[in-house]
Amino acid sequence: MDSSSSEKASSSTSTPRRYDAFISFRGEDTRRNFTDHLYTTLVAYGVHTFRDDEELERGGDIASDLLTAIEESKIFVVIFSKNYADSSWCLNELVKIVECATQKQSAILPIFYHVDPSDVENQSGSYGDAFVGHEKDVDEKKMEVIQKWRTALNRVSSLSGFHVEEQYETQVITEITDDILGRLNFKPLNVGENIVEMDFHLEILKSLIDIELNEVRWLGFMELVELVRLLLPRLFIMISQINLMVGELLDGILKGKSQKVSNMHDRMDMIQRGLRSKRVLIVFDDVDDLEQIENLVEEHSWFGPRSRIIITTRHRRVLTNYGVNVSYEVPKLHDKAATELFSLWAFKQNLPNESYKNLSCQAVDYAKGLPLALKVLGSCLFGKMESEWKSTLDKFKTIPHADIQNVLRISYDGLDDKQKEIFLDIACFFKGTDKNFVLRILPEDFYAESGIRELHDKCLISISKNKLDMHDLLQHMGWEIVRQECPKEPGRRSRLWEHNDVHRILTRNLGTEAIEGIFLDMSRSENIQFTTQAFKMMHRLRLLKIHQDDTYNSIVKSWMVVDPSQVYRSAMHVTEDFECPFYELRYLHWDAYALQSLPMNFHARNLVELSLRFSSIRQLWKGKVFEKLKVINLSYSQHLIKLPAVHSVPNLEILILEGCISLESLPRGFYKLQCLQILSCRGCSKVKRFPKIKGIMRELRALNLSGTEIVEVPPSIKHLNGLEDLDLGFCQNLVSLPMSICSLRSLKTLKLYKCSKLKSFPEIQDGDMENLRELDLNSTAIEELSSSIGHLKALEYLCLAYCKDLVSLPESLCNLKSLKILDACGCSKLEKLPKDLGQLQYLEELSLAYISSEWPCLSGLCSLRSLNLKKCSVTQGILQGNNNCLSSLEVLMMENCSMLEGEILNHIFHLSSLKILALSNCNLKEGEIPIDVSHLSSLEELYLEGNHFCSIPASINQLSRLVGLDLSHCEKLRQIPELPSSLRILHAHGSPGTLSSPSLPLHSVVDCFKSVIQDIKCRRNSGEAHVGISNYLGDGICIVMPGSSGIPEWISMQEMGREIKMELPKNWYENKDFLGFVLCCVYVAVDDESEDESEHDSVHTVEDELGDEFQNVSEDESGDESELESGDGFDPRLSGYSCCFECVFTLHGDQPRYVDHALFYSDCECHHHDNGAVPGQVWVICYPKAAIEESYHSNQWTHFMASFKGFYDYSGITFKVKKCGVHCIYACDFQLSHSLE
Repeated sequence: MDSSSSEKASSSTSTPRRYDAFISFRGEDTRRNFTDHLYTTLVAYGVHTFRDDEELERGGDIASDLLTAIEESKIFVVIFSKNYADSSWCLNELVKIVECATQKQSAILPIFYHVDPSDVENQSGSYGDAFVGHEKDVDEKKMEVIQKWRTALNRVSSLSGFHVEEQYETQVITEITDDILGRLNFKPLNVGENIVEMDFHLEILKSLIDIELNEVRWLGFMELVELVRLLLPRLFIMISQINLMVGELLDGILKGKSQKVSNMHDRMDMIQRGLRSKRVLIVFDDVDDLEQIENLVEEHSWFGPRSRIIITTRHRRVLTNYGVNVSYEVPKLHDKAATELFSLWAFKQNLPNESYKNLSCQAVDYAKGLPLALKVLGSCLFGKMESEWKSTLDKFKTIPHADIQNVLRISYDGLDDKQKEIFLDIACFFKGTDKNFVLRILPEDFYAESGIRELHDKCLISISKNKLDMHDLLQHMGWEIVRQECPKEPGRRSRLWEHNDVHRILTRNLGTEAIEGIFLDMSRSENIQFTTQAFKMMHRLRLLKIHQDDTYNSIVKSWMVVDPSQVYRSAMHVTEDFECPFYELRYLHWDAYALQSLPMNFHARNLVELSLRFSSIRQLWKGKVFEKLKVINLSYSQHLIKLPAVHSVPNLEILILEGCISLESLPRGFYKLQCLQILSCRGCSKVKRFPKIKGIMRELRALNLSGTEIVEVPPSIKHLNGLEDLDLGFCQNLVSLPMSICSLRSLKTLKLYKCSKLKSFPEIQDGDMENLRELDLNSTAIEELSSSIGHLKALEYLCLAYCKDLVSLPESLCNLKSLKILDACGCSKLEKLPKDLGQLQYLEELSLAYISSEWPCLSGLCSLRSLNLKKCSVTQGILQGNNNCLSSLEVLMMENCSMLEGEILNHIFHLSSLKILALSNCNLKEGEIPIDVSHLSSLEELYLEGNHFCSIPASINQLSRLVGLDLSHCEKLRQIPELPSSLRILHAHGSPGTLSSPSLPLHSVVDCFKSVIQDIKCRRNSGEAHVGISNYLGDGICIVMPGSSGIPEWISMQEMGREIKMELPKNWYENKDFLGFVLCCVYVAVDDESEDESEHDSVHTVEDELGDEFQNVSEDESGDESELESGDGFDPRLSGYSCCFECVFTLHGDQPRYVDHALFYSDCECHHHDNGAVPGQVWVICYPKAAIEESYHSNQWTHFMASFKGFYDYSGITFKVKKCGVHCIYACDFQLSHSLE
């Protein structure tokens, strides 16, 4: 190389790289197809790409500009097409590319577009033909150039690249783009600010815009407007190939012409002419008034087909009134994405620093997925020490960040004064409350109906299932607005809800006339004595709630009557001379009110709702009238003996008297309550009669007399012609019903369950009870069901369960064409079923358990989803008919059907819609289960308990949705095949032959592990699995086996006792091969213990190490009894489950930290035998690493510990954990073993 060349090379080496990629291509071959698509895709991903027709300015020196572009590029993409070598331009370009790539060590990526790579390398085929032409009549100098072309082609074609032949071009372009992004070490395009979940949100925006739809589409986006605004530039790049008109509205329409607009009419006319028939993309950003759009665009019809008009707004009304095609509320960020966005601002990386992880979690939790808050918090905390973080976050809990508040207040400041009052009431008192309740409570001059709609339109609140809700930060904003009314003196603020503030004001008599509302949770309060002086100055008080909601809601259930003495009451003392006029009070809720009546000077003329649950009230008042009062709730006021006179509450709508066990009667003039809509006397055990109704009560919709002592229902009940729900359940003295009850045409639900003396049901005439949907006769003394029941044309639910005197069902039952659920379970005397039962084509659930009658054919039940035939003599005739018999069935319960015929079993195992199949104790022997069970493709739960087979078909591993498998008490079972990967709970205790030489496949356990991890990542794991009467609460997989199995030998660490600790692998949280832990323990039956010792004797346990922290976390995270409820709604701690295993997981570093827990509980009958001895069992837990919260993902934690416990019958008796073990599971374990040995 000569000196000049050396100088040029040296200078070009230092040339800055302007372009990420340079595309070399033959225009006539690929310009309008492959090259264009590749170029567009690269640009969409933010790759600055050069192609000659896109980048070169008109009038420039093409050769010079090309050379400069090549020298300023990082990667060269060479598209070899059929005619590429025909062009000397392309070949010279290629030589320059090779030269620059050599000098700068740049990458060249060859793409062979419908040409053979060998033709390019050897200059054969079309490339050979091209060179024949090039070499005609050339001199020596031209021959040297041609040789350089050949050398360049040979060199580039030998590089690794892509061959485009028959495959889809979009697929190849995706692969090429990924390759280029990888070479560039590219990060996602940054559009103004850091946005996580970019692709997720962009895909939603793309799908809503739906470019291919040949119509004008208007789209509206609400909430998180800032996030949408940041996404739109990226969206424009992604859809740029559709040639929409993007730009300034008038400039784009008028194409730069100088035209003056003299008035609004002329402007609108000009815009209309300019838009007519054009395909456009227009964005109206942050619109808060409809006129902002209407001043530019009057009619939807102005735009051409496939135009897209996007509106972003914080006002739902804008979208509703303007008639957008699609509206979309942008969702909040979930925890992982929120943590990433926060970290980008707080640490300038996408993950928190290890020492700040817990504090980062607190900050993310505070922001509740709001991008603005995450950004502000992250920026505020950037570079600060841990102590400063703690102080700042503590401050934000009471005093929100000003920058966040200023943005959130934009919509609030646009409200009128009354709407602001409503917003503050919801923020301080009514978040999560029923909308109708709030509308009733708020003052008339608040105009609550329109005010709440305005709050909803402006996205300040949300309404779901008629409940009012708002984002936590909006609620904090409301709190801060109230706090600023008087920062130093809470007694001078309008609303009080903080426990400490309320306690201080009431005990020190610091209340003022500024106070309008007080809510006090007494379950958190110490002893308080309420005095007249404390409320004396609160002349404007309109809302007062002194409650124990958590206590009340945890005890009072809809299906049971509670003994009031069971309820713990906080110490709330009221002096006997307590007086409070409360002139402005609209809402008074006072749980456990201690006086026998309201104060003599109680003059709350504006009172709308009065709730005195569990009070000591005997009589509310005498001689007072409360015309505005609409709701009275005196539930479980066990001393109540008399109700107010009817004339004193003329507008009463709701009267709740549940559990008022001293109340003997309702007022005689009860029927005069013309506004009454709901009356509940449930559990009023001394009420023996219901008053006669002398006039029409049109408004009464629900009447609950369950659990009363009434003997008869008065014939005058016919006057309740608006009644929809009548509950007479548990009226055990009720002997008969009046004929007039059938005239209740509005009645939808009639409950007569547990009316044990009721022997007959009235005759129903055609047209009677024409709207009745539900009839519950469960456990009554009904002997015969009249054929007139066929007149209930609207009936959907009929329960006859445990009517043990019922002998037959009428054929007219089959006329109930609307019937969806029929329950005749436990009708032990039932001898005959309707022969046309199979004609109930809309029937979805049928229970005929414990019935020994003749069976009709059920093959016509084409809509049936659930069938219970437990302990029935099932014959082949039931399933006679076509091959689609019961093809929609999802639940089939056939426990204790001991004479199942082979044809029936074969039919059952071909029901592909089945989700639950119960064949427990059906005397199934080896070979009777069909070999191929894979037809049960939808199966989730399979019960085979107590059968006599030795093995189950290997094809069970093909049941890809199976979650629960019960093989307990299969005494002849010798082995368990490979398990399906979806399995979460396997119960095989009491099967002594099982695993005597362990045979549970390890590789299938690992396969299940991988499936669980995927479920957690996709948020499909609910943390609960059950199989029959056994339940597992926790992440991962639960396996219970006979005690004889012992701990598998492959478990690497085993210790005697109930605790085991193991060292964690280094960087355990980042190691993708490390899946989690297999934990195992052996429980010894109580009467099998060889030594008289407690598992707690002289043992230093993890609870000792954690101390108060364990108690607090256990109560908060593992001791929540609501979490222990099974799928059927039963709480094991209350229901007395006979056996429970518990394991607590902790991480250890400088100090132990509670991480998680797992719980297995069961009520198998075997646990009740042998004087309470619990059979020995082995519990295996496969606990995935993915279940450990990200806040613990740190090398700070060096050890993992498991602590096991066992309880019997929740009586406090523990049984011994003899031995336990732990083993780390890695992905490579899948190949190590095929059995537990």
